[in-house]
Amino acid sequence: PVEREVELSSRGEVTLIDVRPREEYVAGHLGLRRLALTLLGLFALLAVALAAVGLYGVLSHLVGKRTREIGVRMALGARALQVASEVTAKGLRPAALGLVVGLILAAAAKRVWGNLLYDISPIDLPTYLAVGLGAAVIALVATVLPARRAARVPPAVALRGE
Repeated sequence: PVEREVELSSRGEVTLIDVRPREEYVAGHLGLRRLALTLLGLFALLAVALAAVGLYGVLSHLVGKRTREIGVRMALGARALQVASEVTAKGLRPAALGLVVGLILAAAAKRVWGNLLYDISPIDLPTYLAVGLGAAVIALVATVLPARRAARVPPAVALRGE
């Protein structure tokens, strides 16, 4: 199928202008919307990466500041699993709060974003579940790495001081 713009001459003759395939015609009209959504997706990925790096950095700093305390606890009998789970829990609390607030704000913003969506409901449960699960996995990975480092602190090194 081909879209055609038609121009009528004074003698009743038809002249075809701008003959091109329909897909190309539609793509030209949707180009700006496609660009906006692509940029939105790229910025969302950048935000997720920055959040993961920030969470990792904060927890690494926390573990570094608490090295002496963790060493004392390990010397007094705390197991590595206990130390790692405590550090992981400290990291996942703000991540869980951010996830809940983010999902609430996303549901509240459905009117704003609804006109940008094509063939998808603004409240799409599988999308919300996928995003929530993805954010939880990223937060877990960002917290497990410093937690493993905290669990491997040798008590003698930590007690010796800096």
